[in-house]
Amino acid sequence: MAKHAHLAAELQRPSCDALISDLVWFQWGYCRAYGPWHEYIYHVGDRLRWQPCADGRILAWAYFWDGRHEIGGNIGDPAVRHLIVKGGPEFYWEGPDQRWQDICGCPVQGAAIEIKDGIIARAWLYLPDELPGEANVYVVRDDGSLQPMPEWNDHPMEVVPLGC
Repeated sequence: MAKHAHLAAELQRPSCDALISDLVWFQWGYCRAYGPWHEYIYHVGDRLRWQPCADGRILAWAYFWDGRHEIGGNIGDPAVRHLIVKGGPEFYWEGPDQRWQDICGCPVQGAAIEIKDGIIARAWLYLPDELPGEANVYVVRDDGSLQPMPEWNDHPMEVVPLGC
């Protein structure tokens, strides 16, 4: 089952400035479970968490196994320093989210989260064509342009023992 991280954020509608408080799921960093766990909910300005091995190493693209259960995983690579990830509101999994469009009819596509140097820098509602293509992750290049990474949408995950 897919694992997610969650961000509590106020998201502003692009066309009418209405603020929406929401819990946005995304996949980058340590993702504990499918649904939110209170102690793992992020806010803008928080440092992204990664599950370390007992020796301090951080494994990229790895699920952790405690001998009986899979207990989350490091989705992504902490070496990627500047990126944008697509997300969605909690309890929304397919298609455009009507809750985000009711007030002004704005054609919002979803939520985006920018991560710079391991810190959640901002979150916003993005419009169609703002983050083009099927990628869920975009690396931000030094010149500010975006490099879509569709190959990371279903990246192979290693399963390792907790403590590695």
